[in-house]
Amino acid sequence: MIKYFNSYQAAEIMNVNVSTIKRWTDSKKLDCTQTAGGHRKFTLYHINEFLKKSKKKHQINIYKISDSLNEILCSHIENLDYEQLRIYFFDILLKGETERITSILEALYLKSIPLHSIYDNLVNPTLSKIGTSWVAGEISIASEHLASNTLNKAINNLNSLIISEDNKSPLIILLFGVKDNNHSLPLQITEQIFLSYGHKVINCSADVPVFSLKEMLETRNPNIILVSVTYIQDKEETLNEIKELKKINKKINAKLFIAGASIDIIENSLLKEFTLINSMKDVEEIAKYEKGISA
Repeated sequence: MIKYFNSYQAAEIMNVNVSTIKRWTDSKKLDCTQTAGGHRKFTLYHINEFLKKSKKKHQINIYKISDSLNEILCSHIENLDYEQLRIYFFDILLKGETERITSILEALYLKSIPLHSIYDNLVNPTLSKIGTSWVAGEISIASEHLASNTLNKAINNLNSLIISEDNKSPLIILLFGVKDNNHSLPLQITEQIFLSYGHKVINCSADVPVFSLKEMLETRNPNIILVSVTYIQDKEETLNEIKELKKINKKINAKLFIAGASIDIIENSLLKEFTLINSMKDVEEIAKYEKGISA
């Protein structure tokens, strides 16, 4: 859900006077939407786009982004204290507090923290802790599902802040998880990072047999194919899936990438044509590099 702020609230977030907000909007430096009555309404996307284009560094008041951010959380965000943030993030995810999770992600991004840093240092370690807690019997499967669903919604909410509809890149990236791999969140995060650089993304999500992708691969002709192997149930079947993908790719010659915790159990000889991805930083480096090529 997109949050709207009036001129006074936008001024508080950006630490300026309301007259400054008016001057920026009148000069088209700061975009906004207007109600039927002529009142200006701002979103965090408008504010973020202004910050990215501004030559001057502005101090954002993250306390004013959402009422769900208390003083302690804001302090950890301001200090970029990932160790403490992971403790709060873990607890908030298990409570299913989507608004607060969304606000933490938004605050970090507005503080100019790269997406890969947010995911590699905060989100993914917390997800790993939730997974190990479930395996150890410390939390129920219901709690694990609630946490995953909460994060899923928060990531979708974050999209409204960072993704422009003006995707100019001609590149097409296809994402999918191998058969029986039911972890879709890594693919969702990867999609967001590629979209933030203006690339077109086809996210087929998790648990997708390669044979079912054959027609799509040949008709959509993606430039990049990224495979997720976070979890492998049947090693032999997964190896055959990878072989089939390589066979299909001979016709379209896409760049092949592979990521996930189960990469280590796949023979290196089978992965010679793939580039391995070990972190979301790797994903962002690919997105940035490919944008430079296609520019």
